[in-house]
This record gives sequence, C-alpha cells and structure tokens, in this order.
Amino acid sequence: TAARAVLDALSRAGIAAGDVHTAGIDVSPNWEHEDGRPVRRGFTVTNRIGVTIRDLEAVGRVLDAGLEAGATGLDGVRFLLADEAAAADEARRSAVADARRRAETIADAAGGRLGPLRGIAEGIPASPGPLREARMAMATPPDAPTPVLPGSIEVSVTVTAEWELLPVGLV
Repeated sequence: TAARAVLDALSRAGIAAGDVHTAGIDVSPNWEHEDGRPVRRGFTVTNRIGVTIRDLEAVGRVLDAGLEAGATGLDGVRFLLADEAAAADEARRSAVADARRRAETIADAAGGRLGPLRGIAEGIPASPGPLREARMAMATPPDAPTPVLPGSIEVSVTVTAEWELLPVGLV
C-alpha cells in the first residue's frame, strides 16, 4: 500500500519506529450517479502519519523521502523543544526577576520600598493572534532536499506577584 511505502521510506531515512505514529485515518464513501440516484462504489481511506524528526538537518530529506514514496500531502511542520522544562524554568526565573524589578520601580516612584512578598502565581501566557503566512517559491536544484528553517522557539511564562509596600525608613 502507499502507506506502507511511506513508512518504509521513513525507516530508510533513519526515523525510529517509536517516532512514527498514526495521526489519523479518514474513511469516505465514493459515490457515482446512476439513473439520477447516488450509488456507493467503495471507499477512500486516508492514512495520516505523524513523524518526530529529532535531527533538524534531516527534516527536508525526510519530508522528501515521504513524498517521493507516495505521500500525497503534508499537513504541516511544527518545531518543538525536546525538553521544554529547563527553558520554562529559566523563563520563570526571568519572569519573577522582571516582576520584582517592576515592583521596585513602582515602589520607588511611590516614595516607598518593597516589603515581604505576599503572593505569587504563574498564569497562562496570552496566545498570539493569528499569524499571516507568507508563501514563497524557491528555485533549488532537483536533487537538493527541501529547505526547512526552524527559526526560534519561544518559551513564555507569566507570573503575577504582590509585595507589601513599605514607607522608606521602616525595616
């Protein structure tokens, strides 16, 4: 089958079996019309395959291998961090430091200073609005893999902190 050919191509491209999964299967009836009435003449099955590619340099080559083996489309490419925990921890530290710096500025402007921390909470960062996609065709040699550029990945954390405001001169 076409799906088997794509799976075999992904394996030959170095993708581990554990990094391939069924992303979805759609079954749709095929209809023809006879004497003005619809007649079902079988079904079309679409098998969507999800792949995790751990080597950024291989993304274009793996996409090409799947398409050359018979894949008829590409739903999209997402770039994620393999381990977001360290980046999220650093984002939290930065968010708390930023909250403290802002609170100190506000306290100073109000003629006071920060007292003890009264509360702190992590919130869900606001999601960005819809992105407009620009499409651009690039001329590449026929044997060159599809260029795929990951750009940067942003990890965002929002914190809300509340400190007591003390008048200057109190301990």
